[in-house]
Amino acid sequence: MAELEQRPLDPRSDLAGAEVLAARGGPFQLWIGGAQVVTDAAIAAVAFQKYEIAALETAAGATLGQLVRFVPGTHEATQAVVVAQPVTAGMSTPYFAEGRFNHEALIWPAGTAFDTYAERKAFFTGTILKVAHLI
Repeated sequence: MAELEQRPLDPRSDLAGAEVLAARGGPFQLWIGGAQVVTDAAIAAVAFQKYEIAALETAAGATLGQLVRFVPGTHEATQAVVVAQPVTAGMSTPYFAEGRFNHEALIWPAGTAFDTYAERKAFFTGTILKVAHLI
C-alpha cells in the first residue's frame, strides 16, 4: 500500500479541514453529516496538535478561559473543544466548540479509555460536540 502524505489544498481553507491525502486514500473527512459548526478562539496554556481534544478551562485560576489538556475526571465533556490549528503555549488559536466530527480524525486525550467508537460517542452524549463514523 502506498504511503499517505497529508498536505493542505489551500492554506486559506485549512481551518475547515480542507486537506487531501496524496495517495489512494482519497479526501480527508473531518466532518460527518450536516451539523452546525461553531468556532471561537482562546489562548492555549500548552501546545496542541491540530484536531486534538482540549478543555476550555472554567475553574478559577491562571488558566481560566484558556485551552488546557483535557483530563478525564478533572474536566467534563461539556468543556471539551477541538483545536483547529497546531499551536504553541501562550498563543491564540481557533477551536471548534460545536460540530459532528469523524471520530478517527480527532486526537483523543492520552491514557484514556476512548479506544472504540462506542466509548467516544458515549463521551459526548448530552454535549454540542458529536462524533460519528464513516460508513
